[in-house]
Amino acid sequence: MLAGGLVLGVGATATLAAWNDAENASGTFGSSVFDTVSKNSTDTTFASHDQSPATLAFAATGMSPGALFTAGLDVRTTGAGDSPTAASTVGGTALLASAVPTGDTQLTGQLEYRAIVTTTATSCAAVVHSGAYVAATAVPAGVQAALSANAGNTVRFCFEVRLKTTAPNTTQGRTGVITWSVTATSAS
Repeated sequence: MLAGGLVLGVGATATLAAWNDAENASGTFGSSVFDTVSKNSTDTTFASHDQSPATLAFAATGMSPGALFTAGLDVRTTGAGDSPTAASTVGGTALLASAVPTGDTQLTGQLEYRAIVTTTATSCAAVVHSGAYVAATAVPAGVQAALSANAGNTVRFCFEVRLKTTAPNTTQGRTGVITWSVTATSAS
């Protein structure tokens, strides 16, 4: 019986002799900034147009069948001087994502356009559009460009709009609007 008690006492002593210690580590994390601004290619000031669209200077109030009108939208990431937004710390891609016509459908149903991306050194009136025309509700594939961080570059989306050459007489004297959306996505 005494030997059994000694064995029990040795086991209890070993449990009490264990030491515990822990090491901890922490890290600080911050997220990147990605924001874009745009302007009509004939304006001088960039602004955010995510709620209300920039007004493009088409000067197309007297359209006739087949007549072409051009205008451009300049897009870039935010830079140090853009207020109240901080400068973009990452680049990304700007993509022509949608076209939504509104107004008189007698007119907007007869409008067609094509679009390309170019540098800001090129006037949209001087751009040679080689793609096919699409309906005012469609988006041509692949109209996109890379954007650099911190306002590193500006890309110009050039739109060439025309009234179809087959537009009927009922199109005369009407008004409509096409609103294009450019979606910018940050690089990973």
